[in-house]
Amino acid sequence: MMRVVADDIYYGRPDMGHGRDRFVASWAGKQLGDPSWRELRAILDLGCVLRGGRAFSPSFGYQLKEFESLTSTLAVPGAVVRSRPSKRAPIIARSNWLVLTELEEADGDWIGVQLTNGRRGFIEEAMTAVTGITVSFEKRDGRWVMTGWTSGD
Repeated sequence: MMRVVADDIYYGRPDMGHGRDRFVASWAGKQLGDPSWRELRAILDLGCVLRGGRAFSPSFGYQLKEFESLTSTLAVPGAVVRSRPSKRAPIIARSNWLVLTELEEADGDWIGVQLTNGRRGFIEEAMTAVTGITVSFEKRDGRWVMTGWTSGD
């Protein structure tokens, strides 16, 4: 991966900083089983969108602007929203990329959500897409390089 990291990469984690050296140092020694690698794969699996000569992943933040907010969550295909935080509770919606509004309610690994039609329910956190990180790429000298890794708001 380090061959595709730009020298001037913006690394937006508050405790990390900017530049290739900082990025490389933060990833040094991480084995393939490390959660950071799973997180990167999950982000890239969500696809990218081209904007202004850059590719941004995940793409849904750009594709679903009307739903964008700090409290939005994206349920992955196959996820279900249930009436209560239990796998035995009745299903109130099935996901094919549902955009949900997170509520203050939570119960363990379940997130309280509201559908766009106003119905409320719960979804398992594991069935939501990664939304806190955006990775950006730019084509330089004929090849794509990673130019950004931003997290948070």
